[in-house]
Amino acid sequence: MTNDLNLLSYTHVSLFEKFSELPILILYTADDEVVPVDIVEENFKNYPNVQLKKMPNSKHLLGFLNSEQVAISIKEFLKCF
Repeated sequence: MTNDLNLLSYTHVSLFEKFSELPILILYTADDEVVPVDIVEENFKNYPNVQLKKMPNSKHLLGFLNSEQVAISIKEFLKCF
């Protein structure tokens, strides 16, 4: 999955949350560029109960400054399912 996320290098935050029984992986950017969700959506086809959302122009800078960290965070999130 890391190779698929190389283009997420400008993603500043990868934050995952669970709301009731619907887990949501939220990717944040610090600017107006949109997280390229198409790149990672393929990875979620085997997880029909998981949603992927993007939050461009977010002010919540909570770490995960490079694509490898984002990929690790996504893998950890998907391990729960």
